[in-house]
Amino acid sequence: PTLSEQGAIEVAQARMVAYLFGGLLLLLVAIAVLAVVLAGQLTRPFGSLRAGLRAVGSGADEAPIPVETRDEVGELVETFNAMQAQLAESRRQLAAQERELAWSEMARQVAHEIKNPLMPMKLSVQHLQRTFRAPPEDATPAERDFAARFERTSAMLIDQIETLERIAGDFSA
Repeated sequence: PTLSEQGAIEVAQARMVAYLFGGLLLLLVAIAVLAVVLAGQLTRPFGSLRAGLRAVGSGADEAPIPVETRDEVGELVETFNAMQAQLAESRRQLAAQERELAWSEMARQVAHEIKNPLMPMKLSVQHLQRTFRAPPEDATPAERDFAARFERTSAMLIDQIETLERIAGDFSA
């Protein structure tokens, strides 16, 4: 080969190396772009999971995370969603129990405040019954009428006090 032919071969070889290098560079860039896209696709569920964990940790009720894959990551997201639902239900039950406990305590206090004056009232009426003397045989009709009314009224008062005591006890229970 002549010198010009040899120069043309070297130029052709240099171009071929440049094309190969360019092709390899393009292939590496395509692989890097594909790796970035795939990494984003793989880590996106973890980002959603991390955001969900932060929301649960701060006490906010967060909507369930959508399950986009059927692999281990998808199973992890489904498990997280189930645990989040259980936690929300536990919070609702705890709030209901706290309300019920508060009402129960208030009922006990109200019943106690109702019962407090009833016992002295009952004892006073019973004491009046014991100390009241029936009118003698020669009592006037007005005295006999008063004695009958006193007996009926005091018996009715004791019955009503006992009814209030039962109601207060039931309310407390």
